Amino acid sequence: MTLDEKDRAILDVLLRDGRASLRKVALLTGLSTPTVSQKLTRLTQGGVIKGFSVRLSADSYSGSAIIRLAVPPAKLDEFARSIAFEEAVCYVLATTGEANLMLGVALAHPKELPDLIAGILSRFPNVKHIDSEIVTRVYKDEHPPISAVAETRLVCDLCGGIVTSKRVYRLKVGHGERRFCCKTCRSQYIAKYSGRLTKLTDVSNLP
Repeated sequence: MTLDEKDRAILDVLLRDGRASLRKVALLTGLSTPTVSQKLTRLTQGGVIKGFSVRLSADSYSGSAIIRLAVPPAKLDEFARSIAFEEAVCYVLATTGEANLMLGVALAHPKELPDLIAGILSRFPNVKHIDSEIVTRVYKDEHPPISAVAETRLVCDLCGGIVTSKRVYRLKVGHGERRFCCKTCRSQYIAKYSGRLTKLTDVSNLP
């Protein structure tokens, strides 16, 4: 999905004020309200906008930490998707180097970090803990600039393929959402992660 100047203008306003009304966005961008509404629908369905929520200051967490893990390449994708269900995990990044997976976690207190790491390693014996650090101060925690976003690609959360059809199959998970390229991938995802999904979603009521 390629972003045009109107898309960028709308996103720039919403990144500064996620509570802005359609009318306010229209006034600040010079677009009509129907155009803003149509663009927002397209950006949401296309996976550019994942949702709207409150962003807490990173300094409000007393136990923020970074964990670097070494995961066998063949198991990287499966492990990353599984560990993303952990409530304390804020982000999961695949990287280059020996430590090929980085986790950002938020804990009530730094003393909880060793137990979190031990729990991960006990459930995933093939994963190796490389190092971890407690975050002592956050100097900047912002979204990347809109100018850095040229084109977006929606990736299926099961098979990893690019979603090319106009129809996107969705599944709400907690406060987030997973997206799939087809009904089969959506159904297989539910079956594969049903144990974890039951903690966040009533699977029996899924359509």
